[in-house]
Amino acid sequence: LKILNLQKPDDRLPMIEWAPWWDLTLARWQCEGVPDFSHKPDGEKETSNEQFIKSLDYFGLDKLVCIYARGLSADAPKPAFHGAGLAADEQGYEELRPFLYAQSELDDLLETARQLKERHERGELIIRLWLDGFFWFPRTVLGIERHLYAFYDQPELMHRMNSELAEYNIRVIEALFPILAPDMVGFAEDMSYNHGPMLSHK
Repeated sequence: LKILNLQKPDDRLPMIEWAPWWDLTLARWQCEGVPDFSHKPDGEKETSNEQFIKSLDYFGLDKLVCIYARGLSADAPKPAFHGAGLAADEQGYEELRPFLYAQSELDDLLETARQLKERHERGELIIRLWLDGFFWFPRTVLGIERHLYAFYDQPELMHRMNSELAEYNIRVIEALFPILAPDMVGFAEDMSYNHGPMLSHK
């Protein structure tokens, strides 16, 4: 918190793995000798957050935990391939609508927050809230190529999607903050790559 407020820390700089929630990260670490933290001592399956917390402890890293309420629910149809998208137009968006902005995603987030609250209040965890952003989310729904064309070809759909996403993100924040206030908030937003941005300034 001192670093984020541009103050000098008492002992050392933070040591943070900023993206430890990827399942492939954990799998890779285990292949390289990190213990498998997927089960509790009683044999029950450990939550993914708890697995990552134990892995970060193993490395002596500060424990940054990302919590997330996705705009697209976990039970939504899967695209045919990466970047394919799930809808082509407003009708497709309407058909997908039952899988968007789901209360179940919000309920899962709130339950996770309740589980982490006590340790967060003791200063043992850094909580980062992750929200879908207004470039990322339409791209997930429409697919990469259709999304880029949609800025020109389907502006009304783009405005509708992002307005509904904004309403959902506000719902998430208003429900979460009475339980705990995250230390950081970020938007999922891959809008550039190694050769530059994915859309022009114009």
